[in-house]
Amino acid sequence: MAEGKDQSQQLPWLKIVTAIGVIWLSILISIAPWPFAISALAPTALAHCMVFQLSLRHANSLPPIACFMVGLFLDLTTATIFGLGVLTCMLVHLIAATQRQFLKSRGLIHSWVGVVVTTLFIAPISWIIASLYNFSFQPWMPTLAEFTLTIAIYPLIAFAIEFVLAVFKFGVKSS
Repeated sequence: MAEGKDQSQQLPWLKIVTAIGVIWLSILISIAPWPFAISALAPTALAHCMVFQLSLRHANSLPPIACFMVGLFLDLTTATIFGLGVLTCMLVHLIAATQRQFLKSRGLIHSWVGVVVTTLFIAPISWIIASLYNFSFQPWMPTLAEFTLTIAIYPLIAFAIEFVLAVFKFGVKSS
């Protein structure tokens, strides 16, 4: 192994495995039967926050195929409409990737606004798909609660991801 390279340059696949593993672990922890009522909305909110942060700040940690795997795991574990998790995770990844050049060098507040805009776009799409799938209008309160939860936990998730990547010495550089 070369002396001048850090760990992330020596093992590029390790960043992807770490990112997927952290997201999968957070989904598994959040689907546990916790005593609060909002815990059913937590896996999707956590996954969207993590996908947005990693796609925005660490693009080579979460390529599109890894994002697809996260969405598929979200579909398999949360018992929602199959394919909705994949679609929403891929849309979050696409939106974060298109805004990367503008938001990457900015601070948390700008990224938070990006999450708000992204969630404002994703939430109605998932509600419409659920309504079309069930051939009836679905209640909008769970979608609104998930939207609010996603916005509320984003700063904590962003800090946690940066901390985990710093612990594994992956640095902050991204393509």
